[in-house]
Amino acid sequence: MHFYICDRMLPPLLRLVRIENSLLVSIAIIAGQIMSIGKIPDLFFILFSIIPPFLETMGAFAANDYFDIETDGTLNRTDRPLVSGEFSKAFAIKFAILCYAIAIVSSWFVNSLAFITIVVFALISFSYSFKVKRVQVIGSIFVASAMAVPFIYGSFSLNVWPPASVIVATIILLILGIAREFVLTTRDIRGDKAAGIKTLPMIIGPRKTLWVAAILFWIGMALTLYPFLKLEKFYYKLRYWCRWCFSCFI
Repeated sequence: MHFYICDRMLPPLLRLVRIENSLLVSIAIIAGQIMSIGKIPDLFFILFSIIPPFLETMGAFAANDYFDIETDGTLNRTDRPLVSGEFSKAFAIKFAILCYAIAIVSSWFVNSLAFITIVVFALISFSYSFKVKRVQVIGSIFVASAMAVPFIYGSFSLNVWPPASVIVATIILLILGIAREFVLTTRDIRGDKAAGIKTLPMIIGPRKTLWVAAILFWIGMALTLYPFLKLEKFYYKLRYWCRWCFSCFI
């Protein structure tokens, strides 16, 4: 009986929290840790340190679906568990609060820098879902910052200040994240209008928004040359140059 219930609840729960995003955040954190100390940390520490951001990300997406149910319904997003009726709104917000609470408490046992980072981004992600996403451009920057900060958290989890490589990676991801969000807003115009959200495409038009996104993408890609030109570890290394060319082509 218990296995049957779990089998029925698990797939929609994973869709509710967009579990793939928590996994990507975890990979970025590990990358930030390796860049900070130049080696792979202890496996137990890695697992322990990624628990707070993993759960915080889950809570953020559950809260987002709770506040976005009207928009998702307008767009007929039946892939969303709240729209399809697989979970109730009450379940989503309670689950989000539980994830946030465990993330914040567990981050305290990592160190104070990790705790502050998790608390700040828990507030940011919840504020974004509740209100900030309705403010043009700022909402996109909020989402992009959540994509970039795992590298910083990786350094903070080790109680070290982020080195230049981590800071550059964070800036690049922030710019690329903003560009990505601008592209997504051109797709969601109908739903955003219905929800009273004013996005960049509604102000300057979808075509100009895509041009802005394209420029940001190329700025982000150009910044990936910085390690090749300035950081001793990558200084004029042919392998780094080849990777950059390949990523630009992709």
